[in-house]
Amino acid sequence: MAKVVFKEIQNVFEVRYKQGYRYLDRCGDAMVILEEALPAISGNKIWMPEEMAPQRARMKCPDLGLSNIFSVNSFFA
Repeated sequence: MAKVVFKEIQNVFEVRYKQGYRYLDRCGDAMVILEEALPAISGNKIWMPEEMAPQRARMKCPDLGLSNIFSVNSFFA
């Protein structure tokens, strides 16, 4: 029988949290904190806001091909 080799094509990390309604008050603050903190843990790569809306916000790092999405009830990377 031939050996099957799997190739990883995507990693996903998701956090769900209580009191998601605070997102509407804190979205801009969270974006500023992430914009300052993410370069330090990603090898000084630049992260930039891509989308901000009442439903969700997204940041991306073009150099790494990564994006983070956070919303009223979750954080998805």
